[in-house]
Amino acid sequence: LCSTGQNVFETLLAWTQPRRRSLRLIRNVHGEQHLRQAKAAGKGVLLATPHYGNWELLLQYMGEQGPLSVVYTPPDSRALDDFMHLARHTGQVQMVPAEAGGMRPLLRALQRGETLGITMDQQPKVGAGEFIPLYGIPALTLSLLVKLAQRTGAPVLFSYCERNPDGSFDVHIEADAPELRDPDTLAAMTVMNRRVQAV
Repeated sequence: LCSTGQNVFETLLAWTQPRRRSLRLIRNVHGEQHLRQAKAAGKGVLLATPHYGNWELLLQYMGEQGPLSVVYTPPDSRALDDFMHLARHTGQVQMVPAEAGGMRPLLRALQRGETLGITMDQQPKVGAGEFIPLYGIPALTLSLLVKLAQRTGAPVLFSYCERNPDGSFDVHIEADAPELRDPDTLAAMTVMNRRVQAV
């Protein structure tokens, strides 16, 4: 609960203070070479971001590295949705709602060689996922990341922004996960949930 409370306040700070000030909180970036290599492949980059650490700060960091589209679930409140767009949307960051027919803008972003961020550990609507074990419990799991990887061949990089004891953060970018492009969707999603657990 303490960590959740910290995250709420850190998110509000990331949303309301100048980006330059937020980005100064990042002390180290581990695995930056993986991002460079993935971009060089020319197929776009799928950034797999579990809800761990400060994903809002990670979004700001990635937005500084080039065009970034972020898949998100619009909140029920129109006012909150407008605020999230205002807080996250910049010239480099585009918000893409996770909804029917939303695949086309995502494919176009990857075709342009851009980075596409997906928090794959959120519960999808029925029909937009599969029941895959997570910590040994069958969980309705989002299939979008795997389907995009299969269809485009884009590299999949797991990334997260971890809080340090002194209040600074380290960004971690892991190497490409080719198993997520396995034609067997259930097998690929099983690997995906194992990677979420590992983070």
